[in-house]
This record gives sequence, structure tokens and C-alpha cells, in this order.
Amino acid sequence: MEGSGLPKRMLLGAMAGGVGYRGGQESDWVCRLGEDLVAFNMRDEKEGGKWKESAKDPEVWYNKVEDGAAWFMRKWHRQEAEASAKRQRAREAEAESTVSARS
Repeated sequence: MEGSGLPKRMLLGAMAGGVGYRGGQESDWVCRLGEDLVAFNMRDEKEGGKWKESAKDPEVWYNKVEDGAAWFMRKWHRQEAEASAKRQRAREAEAESTVSARS
């Protein structure tokens, strides 16, 4: 396949000779870490950049992340159980209204 063929241009067109976005990856990573810390109920680690100090000791960091992940999963399971119960109630109400409409 020659270099100017349509498939090759479609595959590599955006990368051939272009200049990528510079400096965005690290800030994105740090932003995503901040979002994860909030999701894991670790706001105190996010504020003031305390996570950088905690991350220097692997055992401390691992334990904090484990605790945060456990908190997140408990919250997620509770929300899923509530949503499931709500869906079940809606199904029961719909079935009841269908039965009463037939009568």
C-alpha cells in the first residue's frame, strides 16, 4: 500500500506530521485523582495536596485507598439496593394497575 492511499491517511492522518497537545496529560491525571479521592471519601487527602505525602509511604497509601474503596463499594451497593427496590415497587404497581384494568 502506498503512503498516500486513503486507508493509510484515514488511519494515520491525525498523527502524521502533527504536533500533539502538550502538558495536558499530567494535569488530567491529577484532576482524575482528585475526583477519585472525593469519590472514595478522601477529601482530606485531596485538600492541600496531602495525598502526595501519603503516597510516599506505600503501606499508608495502600491502606487509605483500601479504606476509601471499601467505603465507595458500600455506598454503591446501598444505592444499587435502593434503586432495585424502587424498580421492584414500580413493577408491582404496574402489574397491579394492569390487573385492575382488566377487571
